Amino acid sequence: EPEPEPLAESDQLLPACAQDFLGEWQQVRIEHYGDYLRDVIGLSLILRKIAEAIPLSSTVVVEDGALHMRMACPGAKPVTEWMGMGEGEFHEPNQGLVYTVNARWEGGTFIAARKHKDVNGGREIVATRWIEPDGTLVTKQDWGGSQPYTQYCVRRRNSRTSK
Repeated sequence: EPEPEPLAESDQLLPACAQDFLGEWQQVRIEHYGDYLRDVIGLSLILRKIAEAIPLSSTVVVEDGALHMRMACPGAKPVTEWMGMGEGEFHEPNQGLVYTVNARWEGGTFIAARKHKDVNGGREIVATRWIEPDGTLVTKQDWGGSQPYTQYCVRRRNSRTSK
């Protein structure tokens, strides 16, 4: 695997683990995604089954001194999530909603609590991301359901991206 591009000097506010997240990722496994789509997004059974069959992909880049994850799903608008620290907003183009977000890094783990008055009964949805020792990117979305939605992604070959 080629050496990753060094981070720019302007990226000093990034967590030490930022380099590990950079690149293109492909979903290889999901758990409880249907529950999340039903409880949080409000999709019908037929639409949930279609969504569960479509593998998602993500690209993590550095822009304006912060990590950003761009998620792509065929048939839907791409979603970009800021992986910085502090308070901000999350624009979900497929729902047409703007969530308030409080995000932080705890070591190599990114945690973002987002909230919208019309989603999940106004309760927080907590997204947690980390990289396992084997290189798997894990995203866990906990909305207070019986089990969190968990996504497992592997890096696409030779993909590390910095912008």
